[in-house]
Amino acid sequence: METKKNIKVFIVDDDKFYSALIRHRVTSQKIEDVTSFEDGDSCISNLYQLPDIIFLDFELGDMFAPHIMNQIKIVCPLAKVVIISGQTKTQNLTECFRLGAYDYIEKNVHTLGKVEIILDELLANIVPQKNAKSIFEVIYGWLF
Repeated sequence: METKKNIKVFIVDDDKFYSALIRHRVTSQKIEDVTSFEDGDSCISNLYQLPDIIFLDFELGDMFAPHIMNQIKIVCPLAKVVIISGQTKTQNLTECFRLGAYDYIEKNVHTLGKVEIILDELLANIVPQKNAKSIFEVIYGWLF
């Protein structure tokens, strides 16, 4: 399997253990550009890096996934957001899906297996934002 150099992944989780496990699973898929954040503010301030995939914990201290997702959709609308949490209240999860979440993974013994399955799905279909940006630049050049 060749290295997927253009794919950028953010892992946003205040649980260092889960963050490390997810990072290991992502890098085992030959993705080199992986950045972890322990809070929502750090993630939001780094969205300019245009991540392609974001694994986002639902609850990060006093900040919740829907607030962060609002910012993600403004700055990098092509990013695929996967919510990872012990949160099971359907009203909260429904809000995340309304805001464009790609999928939800419950934190349990099956978490890493689901991360791998979802990552495989995404990698089969994703156009890295670095490439997408180039396409937008080309289109912009045609128009102006």
